[in-house]
Amino acid sequence: MDQLPDDMLADVLRRLPPSSLAASRCVRKHWCSIIDARRLLRADLLPLRLDALYCTSLDAFEQLTYLFARPAWAARRIPGGCLDFLEDYMILEVQDHCNGLLFLCDMVVNPATRQWANLPTSPEPSIDDMLGGVRVWAGTTADQDNNDDHNLLYSSYYLVYDPMVESPQHFEVFLVPLLAHGLLGNRENITIDLDEQQWPPSTLRIHVFSSRTWRWEERSWIRQGEPAGTMADMLQSDCWDRKAVYFRGALYVHCQNDSVMRIALYNDKYQMMRSPATPSKLGAKYPTFYLGKSEKGVYSALFYWVDWSSCPQFRVWLLKEKEEINNGNHIIHMEWVLKTIISIPPLHPDKLPLVQSGFAYDVWRVIRNYNNEEVPPADFAADDEWDFDNADIVFDEAKDNKALEAKEHYHVDFLGFHPYKEIVFFSLRSGTISYNLNTAKVQWLGGRIHIPVGMSTSFPYTPCWLTLGELFENS
Repeated sequence: MDQLPDDMLADVLRRLPPSSLAASRCVRKHWCSIIDARRLLRADLLPLRLDALYCTSLDAFEQLTYLFARPAWAARRIPGGCLDFLEDYMILEVQDHCNGLLFLCDMVVNPATRQWANLPTSPEPSIDDMLGGVRVWAGTTADQDNNDDHNLLYSSYYLVYDPMVESPQHFEVFLVPLLAHGLLGNRENITIDLDEQQWPPSTLRIHVFSSRTWRWEERSWIRQGEPAGTMADMLQSDCWDRKAVYFRGALYVHCQNDSVMRIALYNDKYQMMRSPATPSKLGAKYPTFYLGKSEKGVYSALFYWVDWSSCPQFRVWLLKEKEEINNGNHIIHMEWVLKTIISIPPLHPDKLPLVQSGFAYDVWRVIRNYNNEEVPPADFAADDEWDFDNADIVFDEAKDNKALEAKEHYHVDFLGFHPYKEIVFFSLRSGTISYNLNTAKVQWLGGRIHIPVGMSTSFPYTPCWLTLGELFENS
């Protein structure tokens, strides 16, 4: 290989699948320079930057979906970002996002290419099957007479798409059942001991949709290590807004009692990871845990108040993993490592630079009304993208936190993690901000928004440019 001309070596390397080509960058500096200089990894097709945020309102009667992006940039980079090409669908609730693809109810959508594919009807998860054939009944006497069982499971759908594997045109949708305490009803009608029954069970049976076969199939994973608790422990918390993260061949699912389920897609094993903190020991009021992916892997965040006279608190942990091989079994040892603790300032409008860097024109839009919103002025820089590295600093927590202490309770929504930088996003009454976890610097992105009952979920969006034929070849 050392004697090959660069052009011939490049021709050899470009024949490798993306995952092997990416690994080849680590072999020698010379190989790395050839791969990067000739863009052999097809960076133009891969989701490498954050271009927008999708959010869904909490209103059960009108679950509006919102898009936040630079207007001119969104029109060029994500022409289908407003989902206007899905004209026959009345409810456009984004339920999951993975590397440029969106999952909406029963379809997978690529906004960048304005294309989508409808999936076959998913099966209903069964608590009896999950527990290995144990008969569980949770209805009333009348329901029993009518042979109508009330399932204890809530269906959560999680999209998995990895553009760096050997076959990037394929994706999967995981139907992970979570215990839903709202469907429990009268505990006296449960035919098993909830305080004794471990959850999740030793064998995890879930349905997975594969674009290779274009059908739902049941798969099983064997649990390694201890469960997250009992069914009674899990039923003490709801399953609202439980996100999942795909990272390096594993799916991390945020479960009840704020534990995390790690499902390895490359073997038949799964593990449970306990919550990184106990909110009651922190004196936390209205605590909410979030799961996300950023620069260094999987992160967990806790958002809470200590009292209404101070700024809300935000803690971030990074999941550290170490692989161990014992008697041929691969065991992943996982540990939450605290990264930072910050306070979220109110950032009143009179403290914000309303015209700097063009960010004043970044606005939230209701998806259905996207084309009716005010457009930026003609001299707006259409090619400008968010510059989180060299942005204007509007708040330095180390110096200004005391001056910005809240005098009263104010509303804050956590929007998610930047997928490639250690940055998080918040929505305040005064606008949308980004917070750098390493420098403690805040940047105002504009986008004042008013959602009367708050946001139910949000997803940072990274566009992917694979076409319909490449992604949905079996559709």
